[in-house]
Amino acid sequence: MPGQSSWINDVTEETFEELVIRQSFERPVIVDFWAKWCGPCKTLTPILEKLVNEKNGAVALAKIDVDANQLLAQDFGIQSIPAVRIILQGQLIGQFNGAIPETQLRQLFDKLAPKAGKPSQSKPAPKKPLDPAEAEKLYRQQIDEDPSNEIARIELARLLVEQDRTEELEDLLSPIGAAGENGAEAAKLRGIVALRALAKELPDEATIAKQLQREPNNPELLYAMGCRLASKAQYQQALDTLLRAAELDRKLGESKVRNAMVQIFYVIGTRSETADQYRKRLTQLLY
Repeated sequence: MPGQSSWINDVTEETFEELVIRQSFERPVIVDFWAKWCGPCKTLTPILEKLVNEKNGAVALAKIDVDANQLLAQDFGIQSIPAVRIILQGQLIGQFNGAIPETQLRQLFDKLAPKAGKPSQSKPAPKKPLDPAEAEKLYRQQIDEDPSNEIARIELARLLVEQDRTEELEDLLSPIGAAGENGAEAAKLRGIVALRALAKELPDEATIAKQLQREPNNPELLYAMGCRLASKAQYQQALDTLLRAAELDRKLGESKVRNAMVQIFYVIGTRSETADQYRKRLTQLLY
């Protein structure tokens, strides 16, 4: 069995928040549900460990013994093992059950961290000119010359987001892995766009404010106001409002509120002091 590393951890109900949820804001976390008596687990787990070590910190592995951590297994709906769940930025992004071949697992890991362990060969993007049209032209030229230039991709994506032109966003950002500074910048831009999209589906702020005067403890209205505040970059006030909505309606907190708060975490920095504080408060409220 491959040796343990700092990216491979045995996780319990007490350490789940730190080693899975918080860590997932730095890198994808593969959560491996297993038990000592499970034969297929003895096949799957060593392969997962090997692939995680190959990724050199771009992916983490959290091993959960279902016999010792039955509440976690129940929370994830685990009915048979081995079972794998993939967490990124605090959200479930993938899953599978049973021991699957190493070739399939390797493909999965390459999608999660396509450039793990490889130093960037990207040429730096040019300084941003004052004219947005000229900047866009130069960034596109950089990308044409070197499609692996992540900095140029991010700068072009940022420019387009500023202009509310987001049709190309995923095409620009999808080649960038989740890890590192570039991954964080890509997540930030996606978060900004996601918060705008949430707000567009809701009434305007003035209408929501009037309704809240009549129903100050209405969780749906508080959620709507939180989304509106976030779309205006009033993140602290938005987080307070969203957390209040979750306190009043746990089911809403587990779904729409949690999603909105995660998008804010992307924007303000997933490991920022504010994100850590509100993530902990939300987790304590919901789990």
